[in-house]
Amino acid sequence: MSSALPLCAALGLALPATATAQRYVPRVLVIFDTSGSMGVDVATGLETHGDNSREHPGDGGTSRLFVAKQALLSLVETTSEVEFALLRYPQRESLGLNHGAVDGYHNNSYADLVATPLNYVGECTGALRPGGGQASSLLVPFADDNETAIAAWMNSREDYPADKELRADGPTPIAESLRLAEAYLREVATADEGRRCRRTAVVVLTDGSESCLAADQREPALQARAGALRALADRAGADAAVIDVRTYVLAFAVNQRARDQLAVLARAGGTAVDRNGGPDPVAGGPYEAGDLAGLRRAFGLIVRDAIPTETCNGVDDDCDDAIDEGVLNACGQCGEPPEEVCNGADDDCDGRVDEGALNACGRCGPVPGEICNEADDDCDGRVDEEVADACGGCGAVTQERCNGVDDDCDGRVDNVAGTDEPLSRLCGRDIGACQVGRERCVDGAFGACDGVLPTAEACNALDDDCDGAVDEGMLNACGLCGTRPTGECRGVEDGCDGRIDDDAVCPVGYLCFAGECVQPCGVAGECRPGTTCRVVFPGARYCHPDPCAAARCPAGLVCDTAAAGCVDPCADVTCGEGEA
Repeated sequence: MSSALPLCAALGLALPATATAQRYVPRVLVIFDTSGSMGVDVATGLETHGDNSREHPGDGGTSRLFVAKQALLSLVETTSEVEFALLRYPQRESLGLNHGAVDGYHNNSYADLVATPLNYVGECTGALRPGGGQASSLLVPFADDNETAIAAWMNSREDYPADKELRADGPTPIAESLRLAEAYLREVATADEGRRCRRTAVVVLTDGSESCLAADQREPALQARAGALRALADRAGADAAVIDVRTYVLAFAVNQRARDQLAVLARAGGTAVDRNGGPDPVAGGPYEAGDLAGLRRAFGLIVRDAIPTETCNGVDDDCDDAIDEGVLNACGQCGEPPEEVCNGADDDCDGRVDEGALNACGRCGPVPGEICNEADDDCDGRVDEEVADACGGCGAVTQERCNGVDDDCDGRVDNVAGTDEPLSRLCGRDIGACQVGRERCVDGAFGACDGVLPTAEACNALDDDCDGAVDEGMLNACGLCGTRPTGECRGVEDGCDGRIDDDAVCPVGYLCFAGECVQPCGVAGECRPGTTCRVVFPGARYCHPDPCAAARCPAGLVCDTAAAGCVDPCADVTCGEGEA
């Protein structure tokens, strides 16, 4: 591992602090695209007829190869948290091998190969290392300090074979390169004591899609290769360590067809992202860039994601022989610190007890309610607030009275509580003609009753004085209003005194007798026609039209008006048996 600056310093990307203390640092194998299309201009897509190197400067354009080497070189030189290895697309190599007479799929635009031939020819297949005339791919293996070796392949000058250079020549054998990467990583894992912990990833930097397989075989082959890397076994047998090697895809200045194919590889490799760089394993695609700044940022995002971070799970995620370091809370546990509760203990482990949990009075539980006791019960700096009565005292306020004083301290005098209505009280009673009313408080005293009050009793069939009796003392002997009626001489009791014709009034010289006003008889007992002289009482004889008037017959006799005297009613009458 180099002493380079941390990746975050070089790329402006935040990395977890625990990443700098790993015992088994993560490893990233970069598959660098060396196809012929990497020689075209990064901005225009036109041929540059070179690659901006000392040997092949081209015609002034900036090749994709040159830009990609700058980006990767910057990453390697400024990253201390990762070990890198470099693998290219398979190329055969020897001094002066490619002088422009090689035909086929190489798509190179070098214009001066006759005078300055390339030492490389790209192929669709190859081996990890040179031998037997085969194309090879592995350029720089993983090592603790291999930045110089990687940089030598990208310094834009060549002194073959001592100082070699990445050149743009050949097809785009992505699937074959992944096969070779798998073979190399298996070799490395077998000898790696940290293989069960170390994070390992592959980055495919390419400006195009797979070109060495038949069209219908390309995507299935890419999926299969990425799947094999995600289940990489370091050896055969039941004790093999299975390593999940994810494949990151960095699509550099690609067209839509290539983007679609590379999205399949990114999803199978477990690294697909959306347009904003966020994980999207279902519909996402590769990381993308179109210039040097974009490549640098994409490389930074990829490497940052590839570096393991410690999570709170009881496992040494970042391989530094420490578990959950830097991610435990203040109490030495996973998750947020416990919430401080009022219990006399330091629940959130911040060295303070019950902070933020005590009430205003410095005790646990709710704040006591304020009561009227001339004390600050709820510890808010106020005494008896909202509990003292309107007059500023404790308890109920004095009831308002009709006295010209604001007894209940509501700002109003002699009023019904809560209203502007004056105090009042019932008066009178509902008896007879009387009705209950009210006396209202005016100027500190109750006024007159507005009900119906008693009056002097009158003879009118009403209880005028409201004593429960009607017309008492007002009725005459006949129980009627007014004076008692004067007696009339008509033989009835009409003076309501129990006597008949008493005080009856007759003309002068007449006497009321038996309901008639009669004249006294003459000396000789003479009377006017139609009347008979009758003895009313001894010494008093009066003429009366009824011969039997005032008659007093002996026992067994009755007065007979025809006989004008007493007669035996049984005279000349024969009574039957049992009759008398």
